[in-house]
Amino acid sequence: MTLRAEAGTPMVAPALRLAESIDFERVLRRPACARSTQFALHHVSAEPALGGARKKLLTGNAKVVDKPVDDLVLDAAAAVQSHAHTEAMRPTCQWWGWVVPKRHARRAVTRQLVKRHIRHAVSLYASALPAGLWVVRLSAPIRPALFPSAASKALADHLTTELSLLMARATSHGLTGVEQDLTGKKAIAHG
Repeated sequence: MTLRAEAGTPMVAPALRLAESIDFERVLRRPACARSTQFALHHVSAEPALGGARKKLLTGNAKVVDKPVDDLVLDAAAAVQSHAHTEAMRPTCQWWGWVVPKRHARRAVTRQLVKRHIRHAVSLYASALPAGLWVVRLSAPIRPALFPSAASKALADHLTTELSLLMARATSHGLTGVEQDLTGKKAIAHG
């Protein structure tokens, strides 16, 4: 797929992709740093797990969290500890991943369209964001009643608008550690 930028918009070299499930788990454990009505953007200022050294996911005897990832709030001590750890190990580039759950986009063609739009948004906005691990997550369902066809211009326009809002919100607020909701009010502070 050829990515095209609007006139006057510089293209960014393709970002590295997250591949290991442990890295996705690490990023999604953090509260979202930016949100739109359809998407959430998560960030951790770190590098991925050592190349190919697969670690087991936290299962079995792990602490079960009853809250969904949208409602997680880090306590102050954990935020300070996490911040101190990430300060010691500054990442050198960006790694991107995206999560498009089947429960939010039932048809494969719709999920693929969402992923294409995410990749395009990343190519346009990645240069304005800091290094580290990034995950864009589809956090609300795409309703077939509103968008009956994945090929519809209405769905493509909706996704473009939502992702532009999400990325602009992340870049304009400079990721100060405060989650922003759609109205721009401070919602959750995290390190």
